[in-house]
Amino acid sequence: MTQVDPFAFDSAPPAGHSQGSGLMADDTRLLNAPRIVPASAGKTIATGDLVARLKELHFALARFEQETVDVSSLASTAKNLVSPSLTQHRDKAVRALAACCLADVLRLCAPDAPYTAQELRVVFALFVSQLHGVADPNGPYFEHHYYLLESLAAVKSIVLLTDLDADDLVTSLFKDVYGFMRQDFQKNVYGFLLQLLQCLVEESQSLNNDIIETIITQFDKVDRLFWCTRDLATDHAILLPQPNNQMSRQLSIDLCNNVTDKLQRYVCQYFGELFYSSMKSITRTRAESFDDEDDEDARDAAASHAEFQHAHRMIVDMNHSCRGILLNVIPLFEDQLKCEDDKVRELSTDVLGKIFVDSGSNVAVVYPAIWRVWLERRNDKSPAIRILWIQFCNDVYRHHHELCAEVTAGLRQKFCDPDDKVRLAAIKVMGLLDSVSLVNIPRDLLLDLADRCKDKKMPIRIEAIQALSNIFKITYADIVSDENQAAEKYGWIPGCLLELVYLGDIETNIVMERALHEDIFVYSYDDVQRTDRLLRIVGALTEKQYKAFLNVIDRQASMSKDFMMYIEMCENWNGGIMDRPDKALEDNLNKLILHISSKFPDAKKAATSLQRFSKNNENRVYKLFRGLMNESADFKTITKNGKEIMKRMEPYPGLPETFVVILRRVSLTLLGKSSIPRLIEVARSYAARQNQSTMTVDTTVDHEMSRLAVTAENLIKKLAVAFPGVYGSHLKEFLGLLVSNDESLVSDSLEGLARFVKTFPKDLELNKTEQAVVKKYAIHGTIRQAKHAATILALLSDSTPRQNVINQIGAALQTKDLVPKFITEYEKIKLEQLDDDSFTMSEMPLHKLPTWLSSVSQFALYSRAEFDTIQQVVNDLLVRECLLKSSFSDMEDDPHLGQDWVDWDVLHAFGVVKVLAVKCLVNRVRGAVNAGEGEEAVAVLARPVYKVLNRIVEGEGEVVPKGGTCDAFKSHLRQVAAISLLKLAKLPGCDSILTVLDRNRLMLSIQDPCWQTRDAFVERLRKYLQQQSIPYRYIVILCMAALEPDDDIRIKAKSFLTRFAKASKDVENASTLESVFVDVLHMVAHHPDFGTEPDDISLSAKYIQFFIDIVATANNASFLFHSAAQLKTLIDLYSTDGSSESLYHISDLAQFLIQEHCKHHLWTLNSYPDVIPYKRELFKRMGSSKESNENIKMSYLSKKWMESTQSANSVKTKSSSSRRKSSLGKAERERLAAVGQEDDDEDDDDEDSEDDDEDAAPKRKRKAAAGRRRKTSGEGVATKRGSRKRKSDASAEDEEIIPRAKSSRTAKTGKKYAEKEVEEEEEDAMDVDENDEDEDEDSEDEEEPLVKPKRKAALAKSPAAKSPAAKSPASKSPTLKSPVTKALPKASVVPSNSDSNSSQEATEQKPTRTTRKR
Repeated sequence: MTQVDPFAFDSAPPAGHSQGSGLMADDTRLLNAPRIVPASAGKTIATGDLVARLKELHFALARFEQETVDVSSLASTAKNLVSPSLTQHRDKAVRALAACCLADVLRLCAPDAPYTAQELRVVFALFVSQLHGVADPNGPYFEHHYYLLESLAAVKSIVLLTDLDADDLVTSLFKDVYGFMRQDFQKNVYGFLLQLLQCLVEESQSLNNDIIETIITQFDKVDRLFWCTRDLATDHAILLPQPNNQMSRQLSIDLCNNVTDKLQRYVCQYFGELFYSSMKSITRTRAESFDDEDDEDARDAAASHAEFQHAHRMIVDMNHSCRGILLNVIPLFEDQLKCEDDKVRELSTDVLGKIFVDSGSNVAVVYPAIWRVWLERRNDKSPAIRILWIQFCNDVYRHHHELCAEVTAGLRQKFCDPDDKVRLAAIKVMGLLDSVSLVNIPRDLLLDLADRCKDKKMPIRIEAIQALSNIFKITYADIVSDENQAAEKYGWIPGCLLELVYLGDIETNIVMERALHEDIFVYSYDDVQRTDRLLRIVGALTEKQYKAFLNVIDRQASMSKDFMMYIEMCENWNGGIMDRPDKALEDNLNKLILHISSKFPDAKKAATSLQRFSKNNENRVYKLFRGLMNESADFKTITKNGKEIMKRMEPYPGLPETFVVILRRVSLTLLGKSSIPRLIEVARSYAARQNQSTMTVDTTVDHEMSRLAVTAENLIKKLAVAFPGVYGSHLKEFLGLLVSNDESLVSDSLEGLARFVKTFPKDLELNKTEQAVVKKYAIHGTIRQAKHAATILALLSDSTPRQNVINQIGAALQTKDLVPKFITEYEKIKLEQLDDDSFTMSEMPLHKLPTWLSSVSQFALYSRAEFDTIQQVVNDLLVRECLLKSSFSDMEDDPHLGQDWVDWDVLHAFGVVKVLAVKCLVNRVRGAVNAGEGEEAVAVLARPVYKVLNRIVEGEGEVVPKGGTCDAFKSHLRQVAAISLLKLAKLPGCDSILTVLDRNRLMLSIQDPCWQTRDAFVERLRKYLQQQSIPYRYIVILCMAALEPDDDIRIKAKSFLTRFAKASKDVENASTLESVFVDVLHMVAHHPDFGTEPDDISLSAKYIQFFIDIVATANNASFLFHSAAQLKTLIDLYSTDGSSESLYHISDLAQFLIQEHCKHHLWTLNSYPDVIPYKRELFKRMGSSKESNENIKMSYLSKKWMESTQSANSVKTKSSSSRRKSSLGKAERERLAAVGQEDDDEDDDDEDSEDDDEDAAPKRKRKAAAGRRRKTSGEGVATKRGSRKRKSDASAEDEEIIPRAKSSRTAKTGKKYAEKEVEEEEEDAMDVDENDEDEDEDSEDEEEPLVKPKRKAALAKSPAAKSPAAKSPASKSPTLKSPVTKALPKASVVPSNSDSNSSQEATEQKPTRTTRKR
């Protein structure tokens, strides 16, 4: 007999158990079933036999079909199979086979199981115990276990378990299944288990909490050894083993997705109970304090928090995998969002945020109430929760367009959040936006982001700048194609970043420059592509933004000069290793290091880096820097050298951070040599198209080309100013432009060559043809062309062409009755009775007199020797024929009738000649300095010129009294005279010629009736003070802008003074603004409008208050007070009546205003401990100390005026005691940065380049593009500045100055938190350099005209004569007590060592103060 393997399991019957062995072969009935249970008690069946019989039985049962089997034949077998001898047999094979047979019986008997409920419980208990065998595919009984699983899943006999009261078995089954889940499960095994569990869930009337917990706990992504839950009996937290693998998690995911509707209620119930118990524990924890860390309640509270957090993590995971299962859970979060506990609100905000922003999620639409509650968390009292809310905004913009509007409103609020961390988080979200998200970002949100670039916190500024620049970088391609109006939406970003220059903050400028180089003007080795991008961006800038861009270029030029000097000193110092120590060289190097490091936010760190670099003494790096800063280097060389420099800096900590900033500022990557060919090509191409007769110029393409061409021309001119050396490699191209048919290109080429030859006079050589072209423009060109052509000729090494031009002009200037003939010819050309083109080049048409004077002026400046040959002829013509005469017979009495200002290009030719005459006289003096003449010789030449200029200023434009010059001429003459006096003050030995009275008269230029004159004078004064090229005392003139009716001019002056006051405190041994306080008081005392009536006192008080608001601090208030009080111990050398009472009135007034200012700001006004020296050029001491003390005790100030002022200040203090603001109004402070401009140093040789007489035309174009409020009426002869009518003396004398409306962006977004400090910083804004071609020294001649206001320029009224001398002595007698409450120290006055005129010289002049009505 063949041996039978009791553990074999095959589809065929085992050997020895064929159909003839006793088991029937019928397919419908089971006959002669083998005995599988003992016949009687106490007997057993051998295990081997039992296994064989069970196999035989299983084989037979497996072959039966459910539809054909005779169930009655299975009754005895079915009963035997539930015998404890089988279900509880100790042999695994017996139990496995018995389970398989039972599964077959249930299959065949379905749907009516042949067992009682108790028996079914035994059966399913066996099944549950056997199913774990499927976890081991290599086990000996895996086939039996697999068969059992397959049968239960296929037949769904497992549903019988749901009819029993067997929750423990169901729970056990779930836990076992999740317990033996394996990563390497076969797909069919996993599928059957899923079907098994799914069937139980679907058919169960209710599910045990343990089952739900088992399902849910698989969703924690973090592998955890233990799962924190709660014992329902004791309500204490317990830790349960937590198996966590991907297959278990996937099983829960599939189960939840397949039976979502069934599980939703249970999941909601589970989390609801968990949240309730956890919240209860958390609430109890908040109400109680646990001092003992081992306290059971404390541990329970900690466990509750852990449980709560874990639950929220699982919800997040479930949302990603089976979103539908949580629909009933979402409303549970409403209470959590409103909970007092910060951690609870934070967790719920985090979970809901992840659910809402998940791609494809519609929870916000399904539960709008929960969505609104979640939105309110943006205003949560906890900054951490507000930050958490902000972090979800990015995903909303990326995935949920329908929710963007509500999120945008919240995000805009967070830009102005009181907490800087919240604002920073909001800005960071904007920096993470991609091209998809940006589609859903509105333009207003980007504008709010731009406002954060001026936030008071530097990290927020930095993040906002980086975010904006990154957005522009991402969207630049769309801007070029203007897809979806991208140009309007994003095109303003570069200009907005450039406006940050006006903040004057060093660190902000560095971050802004990095953004410009890395994101805005992206590096590209394609010169054409890089230059086109530059043209598009710069061409779209407004006037203000364009000036800021020029400032960036000028800053590069300035830093290049400084750093080249630094490299040369480093080479000479040789790392400190020298044969003979050079102390002077080392000191100069250290000073230069301090100067360069002062341009860094951390000056000490930068200085340390520069010192270490100098000690390293790497010659290779020196060479690389020289190549990089070479103006003739191309873009590839610059970038290559820069990369190698940074690589060599890496071994030295701290050096890369400093030198990366330096590299950006000394590398000509934005605008350099490589850009010139493309710039010339763009400028030429449009000019050529315009010259084509068939060209249509009103198309969109032509408009764009025109804009780019104008931009290219402006950049070419800027290169000539900032980096004239770049012209050296492209001289042929620029010389080629001289023969262009486009006059604008010719002018630009001449200007560029003039700049180049002034810098490199030996490097320009012209052939005969080129010399002829330049000579032609010097004689027959426009005023501007002649100026630059003459400059080129004057500086050429070959003097022949220069001498030929001077001889021709000199001969023409000797023409008898030249000026009358010139006017006659000019009038004929103006009336088209004479054609300008009818003259040949060999002729000298008299109507070109302005051109000749322009050339002569430049020869006087740069070619003194040749100019001397015609000097006498020129002087006679300028003084006798031009300046001393007001009109001629062929000329109208007033060619600009009723207009006090017209543009330079429409100014009558005789007015132009007068202005050029003044410039020629001034340039003659400047030329003497250039020629190296001594101070005495220069002073001899300057005195008659000063006499003429002072006459013009004093005579309000007239050289001779009652000259009858028309108003427009006088306005231009006043402007050029005032600016010329400032120019001459720069020359050595000339400033002493201008007396104190002359300087006081010059002060009135800042109150000229024409705003063009005032604006130009303020600009020039600020520029020279910035360059420190004129004496410091001229700064007091700016204080007279206190009553300026034009917002731009007033804020411009205040901006400079505020910045100067702040900067002087940061520089050692620098002159401080408070040191000129007595100069200001002296000037106010000598103002023509000074008087002792209440209205006049109020007028004077405004000047003093203007200065105090800018300068006064808690630290220097006592100094200012003492300086003002000390004036009552001095005598005014320039008093008209000898009593100095006007000075004493001003002294008392200043003391009173300082006291009120200190009260308003809650400052303590202490006595000043030191002695303040007086200025001997203005004052002298009283005869005795007794006289001084008596004068101090007297009061010269009206008591009535003081009481009214104190009353007004009291009301003002009450209304503003909670906030301290500057004296400027809100609109002024918001617009303060719009007018601040930085003036970098330039050589005196460039001064003449500021005399352009036609540069205003391109400037006006740029202003028109920027939307400046100026309109031209008629033919441009007279204009009005904006829609606002300028006020006359009568209409404005008692009215307050109305500030302009806020910009559209500011008006729309409103006042923002944390902006007050930024606005005050903007008052200290840096001044943008105006060295470009359109803002040269005489560009004020081309400013837009304005209908003339009255002479007083909207100042307060004053009587016709208010000199103290006109008052009776009785009215002057001091009878009131002094308002000074703080006693002065013993009067001790010390003369100062002033470099101004001596008191003796001032006394000998015997000045007489004339009072004029302003």
